[in-house]
Amino acid sequence: MSLIQHLHPKSLYKTLLVQRSWKLFFHTSSFQRGHYLSLVEAIEKRAADITSAQKRQTWTKEETETLKELVKKHGPRWTMFSECYFPSRRADYIRKHYYTSQGFTRWTPEEKETLARHLQDITDLGQIDWSTLENKFTSKARSQVRARCKELLSRKASQRSGRWTVDEVNQLCELVKNYPDDWHAVSQKLQRSVKQCKNKWSYENRNAIITTGKFSDEEDKAILKAVETFGATDFYKIKQATGSSRTVMQIRDRYESFINPALDRSPWSEEEKQQLFDLYTKYRNVSAVKKRMDTKRQKNGITPSFINGKAAELLNRESIGNDGVQMHFSEEQLDNEHLGLENLLDIEDTTAKSSPKKDLQVPENREETKPIVEKLPNTKQIGRENAVIVILVRNREIQQMRRTLRQFEDRFNRKYKYPYVFLNDEPFSNEFKFAITSMTEADVKFGLVPSEMWSIPKHVNGTVMQQQLDDYAARHILYGGSLSYRHMCRFNSGFFYRHPLVADYDYYWRVEPGVEFYCDLDYDPFTFMRENGKEYGFTITLKEIPETIPTLWDHTMKFAHEHDLNTTLLKFFGNPQEGYNLCHFWSNFEIASLNLWRDERYQAYFDYLDSTGNFFYERWGDAIVHSLAAGLFLNKNQVHFFNDIGYKHDSFAHCVDDGLFGKCMCPYDTPNFDNDPGSCLDQWKSYPEKGYRWDFRSNGEQHIWPVN
Repeated sequence: MSLIQHLHPKSLYKTLLVQRSWKLFFHTSSFQRGHYLSLVEAIEKRAADITSAQKRQTWTKEETETLKELVKKHGPRWTMFSECYFPSRRADYIRKHYYTSQGFTRWTPEEKETLARHLQDITDLGQIDWSTLENKFTSKARSQVRARCKELLSRKASQRSGRWTVDEVNQLCELVKNYPDDWHAVSQKLQRSVKQCKNKWSYENRNAIITTGKFSDEEDKAILKAVETFGATDFYKIKQATGSSRTVMQIRDRYESFINPALDRSPWSEEEKQQLFDLYTKYRNVSAVKKRMDTKRQKNGITPSFINGKAAELLNRESIGNDGVQMHFSEEQLDNEHLGLENLLDIEDTTAKSSPKKDLQVPENREETKPIVEKLPNTKQIGRENAVIVILVRNREIQQMRRTLRQFEDRFNRKYKYPYVFLNDEPFSNEFKFAITSMTEADVKFGLVPSEMWSIPKHVNGTVMQQQLDDYAARHILYGGSLSYRHMCRFNSGFFYRHPLVADYDYYWRVEPGVEFYCDLDYDPFTFMRENGKEYGFTITLKEIPETIPTLWDHTMKFAHEHDLNTTLLKFFGNPQEGYNLCHFWSNFEIASLNLWRDERYQAYFDYLDSTGNFFYERWGDAIVHSLAAGLFLNKNQVHFFNDIGYKHDSFAHCVDDGLFGKCMCPYDTPNFDNDPGSCLDQWKSYPEKGYRWDFRSNGEQHIWPVN
């Protein structure tokens, strides 16, 4: 009876649905029917008790405070709160009570109109009197008011859209001449967004011939002569005077960083190094440090001096050969271990007549529009497989990424040196590239996600999509109002394996910034996958938020019927009677075969799902898409549960405590999610190895039977 007392209402409901099939429920034919009947009666009584409690139970002050702390820590994950912390309360009741207790309400049309009138003559957030607004909208949280203001002002800033007129193009050309480096000024005067202005300028100058590569002696002399005439501020006039086919930015950087006679080229003093370190400690941003350094040194010369003077503090690098003690780098270590860093940081004169390091090959075209900026290899790969570590990350996530990479290197990749591919929907900063490449001896490649892989397809109705985003946001569904999250899910579902930097590999390990690894791995999981015929590997399996995928299961069923599919694993995820059970493999950790996604069957499945537009109208996640695809195209023996890889993402962790002298250091503050009611691991372990044959027919028929 103690077990029944702890059953969640959802578990009770599913148990009652299968009470007539008691052999399947208990997995034994020797179970006494009398015991079964008494157990069913107890379950029914427990369900009635919980239903009654849900109707009459009021919130205590302690429960309300606990709920506030949970939302602060985990965000609005109402389903998880219901299943794990308040089993006698429904998720929608929990959400309603939270917002009622906070005194928050949704924006009414009248409130929206009042706020719009208040911001009518305001163009910048800095002009807003926040105290007046907060007093006017007392039923709104401060974050609600600020988010709404930011949204309205962003709409005003880019209120003009559509086709450019001839007058606008002419005005754009004049403004670019007057404000060569100030796109915000151009944007405000044209009443178009910065992105619109940049893209239009690039299009209008698409046929212009721009010189790249080394500057000649004649070019340097012409620039210096023009600076004497026009001064070192108006580089647009200097470009016109020299008749150069280089960009204004190229000319300015050439002068300020290399040929300016006022540059201080003397050795760095200890005081300068200390000032540099203090500034970096305060701002944690190389660009900010450069602006605040009281020095006339070349800007691109700051970073190498910082490395030579304060490398250990900058990198926070632990020396494996010194029992984990942080080590300072000598000049010899920097030369040997960081060959190629100058290329990544732009700290050497890539336009000079001769390179200071003859063995360092620097590409002439350094534009970030290329899909790759590659670190020169230091050591050869030790792992035997044709595999890669794939990471989708943004510049602002540099701190989380470094912590994750430190653990990943220490636990696994320092022994195998598999290459990394870092992908981003915007160009990686030099600071990010340096901070990452400094931490590993493996090959590292940085790639830009092409716009066609990170954009809204033409068949998606923008108006309907925005309405759906607003609706999801109003219902406080996790990432419900985020467009970038949808781009990420669609990219990971159907495009990452087609990126040029990933195209040549057979296996991949997906890693995300901020995740943690707890166990030393003394074998190669890629080799294990290949030798044992595994196609997909996971560590955590859990249930999805149902509001995010209302039609995904139905579309999957439709696809299976149209293609006459035969499956053995799909029944793990659902059945014709109850539909999708919400279980899926959490794809922020994946070790899998890239050929699984390159297969024509999966590509057809993704193309069909993408054609519905529901990656944007709903909030389909790549974890669900990958999981259902595994159910459609794989057998259970092709999917592997990596029980020996300790892993944590957000507040979910999988880690097996293997004793005081084991290979894992499990976290004390996070329980093993395998034992949580929201985990699907027990269902996975009990699912038959040969599965259930599920045949689909294009005429709508389907048949399911266990495989002997």
